[in-house]
Amino acid sequence: MESGRSKGGGGTDNSDSLLRALVATPAIAIVRELELGTVVGGQYRVERLIGRGGMGIVYLARDLRLGREVALKLGSASAPAAAVRAELEARALAKLSHPNVVTIYQVGECAGGSYIAMEYVAGGTAREWVRAQPRRWQSVVQLYLAAGDGLAAAHAAGLVHRDFKPDNVLVGDDGRPRVADFGLVHGALASHEPEGGGQGVTQTGVRLGTPAYMAPEQLACGRADASSDQFAFCASLWEALFGRRAFAGGTPTELADAIAEGPPRLPERRDVPAWVIAALRRGLAPERDARWPSLVALLAALRREPHRRRRRFAIGSVIALALAGTAATFALRPDAGASAAHACARAEDAPDVYVDGAAASGGTGTASCPVRTIGEALALPARGPRTVHVAPGRYDRDHGEKFPLVVRGAVSIVGAGVDATRVIGTGTVDRADAGGVFDHTLTAAFVIGDPRATVAIASLSIEAETSTPELGRFGVVCDRGNLTGFEGPPPAANTQLANLAIGPGFDDAVVVATATRPSPIGCNLSMTGSLVHGSTVGMWVLGCGTGDGVVPARAQLEGNTFRSLGAALVGGIGVNVWDCTRELTSDRDTFEGFDGGIAIVEHAPTHGHFAITRDRFLHLYRYGLSVARAAAIDRLDDNSFAWNHGTARTANERAVGLVLDGETEPAPGYPRILHARGNTFTANDVAIELRGRAIAVAGAAPIVDFGRPGDPGGNTFACNATEHGAAAPGFDLDLAAPSDGTGTLLLAGNTWDHAPPHVARARAVNGSDIAIPPGPAPALVTTGAHAADRTYCRDPGP
Repeated sequence: MESGRSKGGGGTDNSDSLLRALVATPAIAIVRELELGTVVGGQYRVERLIGRGGMGIVYLARDLRLGREVALKLGSASAPAAAVRAELEARALAKLSHPNVVTIYQVGECAGGSYIAMEYVAGGTAREWVRAQPRRWQSVVQLYLAAGDGLAAAHAAGLVHRDFKPDNVLVGDDGRPRVADFGLVHGALASHEPEGGGQGVTQTGVRLGTPAYMAPEQLACGRADASSDQFAFCASLWEALFGRRAFAGGTPTELADAIAEGPPRLPERRDVPAWVIAALRRGLAPERDARWPSLVALLAALRREPHRRRRRFAIGSVIALALAGTAATFALRPDAGASAAHACARAEDAPDVYVDGAAASGGTGTASCPVRTIGEALALPARGPRTVHVAPGRYDRDHGEKFPLVVRGAVSIVGAGVDATRVIGTGTVDRADAGGVFDHTLTAAFVIGDPRATVAIASLSIEAETSTPELGRFGVVCDRGNLTGFEGPPPAANTQLANLAIGPGFDDAVVVATATRPSPIGCNLSMTGSLVHGSTVGMWVLGCGTGDGVVPARAQLEGNTFRSLGAALVGGIGVNVWDCTRELTSDRDTFEGFDGGIAIVEHAPTHGHFAITRDRFLHLYRYGLSVARAAAIDRLDDNSFAWNHGTARTANERAVGLVLDGETEPAPGYPRILHARGNTFTANDVAIELRGRAIAVAGAAPIVDFGRPGDPGGNTFACNATEHGAAAPGFDLDLAAPSDGTGTLLLAGNTWDHAPPHVARARAVNGSDIAIPPGPAPALVTTGAHAADRTYCRDPGP
């Protein structure tokens, strides 16, 4: 593989070596290199070459519409299956929404080939991460466990990677690994057959991938499945731990012979526990049936240490739970031979419990004898952490489920994917000690019922009985976490939601709140890679409680999508934040198709820290981000506010990207933006609106800091003009109320669709300027502004 400078100049950053791995597949065609500045697909401007190889070229490009960096992978149309492969890779990745899988944005065609626009990850590969410095074995295993979660999500979606290796695990500067390069993906999406017959792009009989990490069935050009990915995962982790590959050989034949000879030799490194080695050796077995029943089972084995396990009864008939695809089957292992009586050994105190709603009769929770409902699994006694594996199916009252599902202790509930595992229903629980915002009853689907619980819920759909939102009906309620009695940084979130679909039919899909009785305690929750839809409010966050002092709540959001919230007469809100929120972080979340994205109100600034980064606020009817009264945003960086317009339902109300509202509480309670860099405001009715009397206090921070001399903002303001007539003119900035003249607005080093920004009073026509009402004008710092290209302001539609 070759890397270096492109025709137009510009060097290659060492941190981009991970992206160069995306083109390192064996050569089948040569892709023509593009000139710097070329715009691909009318949206992506090529900035520099990252790397090139047989399967294509990867560029760093700028998304002109959303103002973000992307990795642009180009394939050649001269290869017979290249265009098909690009489309399959894009469709495979688009089907996944997981923090440990690289995000894909778009696929298309350009001159001479096809392209995929995907998440740009600055960092290195897993191989480079391991080599960068000495690593403890625990750190290496943890990195690969996270990557394994992404690979397992692909399996749950019915996809097989077929080329998992250290170079296809991208480790960002944030330390989070992401599985990449699904160009050889196989599964339901990869069943393409060319017109006129012939072989498809993923046919059996062709060896595709990297031989050093291939399972023997791949080396023999046979069918690859999820078990083959498991082999590659174990081979990669073995090499990362011990510095050498599990099997020696320079050719596919030599590798196949080495694997057939038996398990890999015991390594010289002595700090890696024997139980880790045993787990990997099982995953490296030559026969598929001798490996772990699924990648999920392997990951669970690597996550639990022997002192947390109790020996189980010997089970002659071992039945494997297959989580991939949309149906669960229980298959008898070839070595079955013991009596059926032993198949239903008790699962009490076992670290893994299995649920299958389609089982003929309720069992005991073992793999061979699963219970029928999640509630039954949660009721089984446990002395340590437990994972509840939920097979595909519908879990509701008609099938014996009882709601709400109250989760206590250290429990992980893992489904087979949002399309396969559906939990439908809510129930009312009598909480005599409820406190906080709730009375003595609570109606919900899931309730975190233990202040010291460590709860994880992943890979399933949580829905109400009806699709119409009902007041007081919640999806997941967390009002008891670990936010009490601490100083300094908050502890890690004890309630984790991942890869869920929540809704429709809830008043609030997720509630992050505070309980005050029997003792004050606040929820500490994280949510990643989930879809929230069809409810009134996506997430309600509030703390403080009543009369027992300040009890905070905390929410960490990453990679979620909030879509189609609200009802006919009630506008939806993505995240509604009220009093005493200790911390809210929102990174790479998308808010689309309802009234308001994030609303932060009634907040005491001495408690809260807010960071809104890399979010997308699109097609909203009233606002993207609304900050009221005493709240302040610590970081507002690299977000996109685009195509937000008022609707007929909101009459002549304009849609605003960012609202700062201080009209109900004068200074020093006026909301502020402490740091805003790299944001894009395009084609909104109004980009930023300041409501209320903006009064600065001596020594206080400016009202907004969108860039200052020496520290340019890098924000883009373009095409912000209403389409609803002169009665509702559009502006980049609309200062709706008087200022005393001291409230400095720092706007240095930004990009505008006119240069320099024009300041107008009571402007009565549409335009993209700054509107200032009568009275003292605030001090505006607008140095360094320059013109933007208006061509990327076109609305592509919802």
